[in-house]
Parts: sequence; C-alpha cells; structure tokens
Amino acid sequence: MFDAVEWNAVQGITSSIGTLLAAIALLYSMISFKKTLKFVHYDDIDKNYFELMKIAFENPYVQSPERISAPQEVEKYNLYAFMMWNFLEAIYDRCRDDPELRETWAPIILSESQRHHDWLAAPENAANFKSNFIAYINSQIAK
Repeated sequence: MFDAVEWNAVQGITSSIGTLLAAIALLYSMISFKKTLKFVHYDDIDKNYFELMKIAFENPYVQSPERISAPQEVEKYNLYAFMMWNFLEAIYDRCRDDPELRETWAPIILSESQRHHDWLAAPENAANFKSNFIAYINSQIAK
C-alpha cells in the first residue's frame, strides 16, 4: 500500500498536525485562563468594595468626613480611610495592565480619591502607600 518513503511522509504530516493541534489547545487554554483570572479579579474587587460600602451604610460619616461629630467617629474614619486607600491601591495595581478593568474602576478610584484625599495628604498616612500610586492619585485629582 505505502512504501517506506510514503509512510515516512504520512507520519511526518500526522506528527505536524498533532503538534499544531497541541499548540492550538495550549493557546486556547491560555486565553481561557486569562479570562477566568480577569473574572476572578473583578469579582474579588467587587466583593471588597461591597464590604466597604456596607461599612459606609452603617456609618455614613465615613463617606462624608466633614460630618464627623465625635472622637470615636474620627477613629473609625481613620480606619475606614486606611482600608479604602488600601483597596484603591489594590485596584490600581490590578488594573494597570488591564484596560477593561481600568475603564470599569477608574471612576471609583477618582470618586473615592476625591472624598478621602485630605486623609491621604497627611504625611503619616501617605507613608503607607507606594509613591507611584500617590503620584497617580494626585494626577487624577488635579484634572
């Protein structure tokens, strides 16, 4: 049916097809993994923000620091602001290389940054965050 030369050619072709299919499967797996990772990142960010909003719902003055009227509220606000800034820095880190996540969360970063910028402006608070993050925030607030 096939002589040795033809058989070698058939084996070479099927081997090449197998390699090509394996490469396609690997590429598909990488794309699927990237999409799954993006969803996990978004879901994680969303859940964390929801938890912060629950705190704000129970303690409205943490979203409006000018409404603070008692010393214990100052302490709670300081803790809340620190949590919010940590959250915003995490968003900044995760979204830097992802245009879709950045588009979704940039308005939240801007809104919360404007609300809590005075807290971050204090040198003792700013010392807890990366300088490139603070520079980014300051550039967004200046717009």
